[in-house]
Amino acid sequence: NAFCILLLIAALYSVMAVIFFGEQDEELFGRFSLALFTMFQISTGDGWVTNIVRPMNTGVFSHDLPINFFFSSYYLITGIVMMNIVVAVLLDEFVQTTAEVKCGMAESMSEVAFRKESALDPLLCKLASFKTSADLSSRIYNLYEKLDLDSNGEITFQELAEGLKKLTHNATDVQIHLSPDDYHALTAGPNFSFCNHNGCLSVDGFEQMIRYHLMLYVQRQLAVGINNENAEHSSSSTAAALFGLKLLMLENQNKQSTSEGCEKFFCEMEDGDEEKISKQMVERVTRLEELVAALLAASDRSEILQEKIERLLREKGLGGPETHGAKTSHPPP
Repeated sequence: NAFCILLLIAALYSVMAVIFFGEQDEELFGRFSLALFTMFQISTGDGWVTNIVRPMNTGVFSHDLPINFFFSSYYLITGIVMMNIVVAVLLDEFVQTTAEVKCGMAESMSEVAFRKESALDPLLCKLASFKTSADLSSRIYNLYEKLDLDSNGEITFQELAEGLKKLTHNATDVQIHLSPDDYHALTAGPNFSFCNHNGCLSVDGFEQMIRYHLMLYVQRQLAVGINNENAEHSSSSTAAALFGLKLLMLENQNKQSTSEGCEKFFCEMEDGDEEKISKQMVERVTRLEELVAALLAASDRSEILQEKIERLLREKGLGGPETHGAKTSHPPP
């Protein structure tokens, strides 16, 4: 818009210059194109006083005053006011665009840093509804059979990528796109690779990979639930805590199972190391007790509040007999 206004003012002054000074100086104002270029020269400040205006002055005040006012007003409008407006608009657009880009990058980086989503999150969300460790193993095995397209007992990157794309059943399901980098990150594991010597996933390696990333998925959900609980009082953190309890129980069950690979993965210890096994079990039972204590504390607070309300109602003469929160004694049989 600023450029359009500048061009309009230059064209208007060029038309007037052709009318006023076309016969006096045909070289500079004989045609509209010549006058427009001359006015552009004046707007840049390139010797317009010495080369254009002074030769047109005759020394007569009544003759020189309109000429000087015409060109001086044009230079003030275009060379000083409009040029500064154009520069200001360009700088404002540049600063605004830069700020938006920086803000978008900061938001995306903070979101990625907080959530750290995995490519398998849509699949893990569906597997999270397991009931027992055996149920989870059954679901993982059924999933493995679907992904093993050639039924040779191994899953390659191509099979995993194509199979995950075909798992989308509804239009609302998120289609999983797996890149080679994602495959490498998923199969890397904490201390060892889930792939065999061929770089493929066997049944045991696939189950260990799914269980490991399911554990990471639960941890992310716990972090999101705690963040939501701090932002607004919601029940998301309670659900995440219950899910965490279920995972801890699953890990303890896996430690007692006969799967050597799962024991190595979850326990991270050598076979026959009694001291490490005992220490690991104590730490995980302690974590389980802490989560259970937190849930019981929340339940106790609600019971205490209910008892206070019933006591207040009894004092006011509005309460009935204790039913839910009160403790009743029964005679021994």
